[in-house]
Amino acid sequence: MKRFSFYMHCLKEGLLRVWRNKFNMKGCCPRSDYWWSMAGLWGIILLTAFFPPISILVFTATIPLTVQRLHDTGKNGSWLAGALAVIFTTRIAARLLGACLPATIAMTCISVMALCGLVYLLCQGSIPNTVNS
Repeated sequence: MKRFSFYMHCLKEGLLRVWRNKFNMKGCCPRSDYWWSMAGLWGIILLTAFFPPISILVFTATIPLTVQRLHDTGKNGSWLAGALAVIFTTRIAARLLGACLPATIAMTCISVMALCGLVYLLCQGSIPNTVNS
């Protein structure tokens, strides 16, 4: 029971931190705060999947949080923009190609590689005294 209350405390603190800094692109976000916050936010997104305005609002809170985490690892926020651009353009290209299965598989693989690269950057340790860009 103690372990469960510890996890709930971490989740609550992470979500409170997100809502306090929801539009702040400057600053840093420690690894534990980031992953606890993302777990809570994705849980909310899944629970509100049938009400898109709330899901979209909650999803937009993940963007500044991810930029802060990238700053904490010494990377620029443009890494997120690049990864999202690759993911969205490959998904659009896959839709445009329609039933061409090999092309769809290739586009999906490219999207997964971009997502894995972003997750790799987000899992890196913090760099002390990082200058925010």
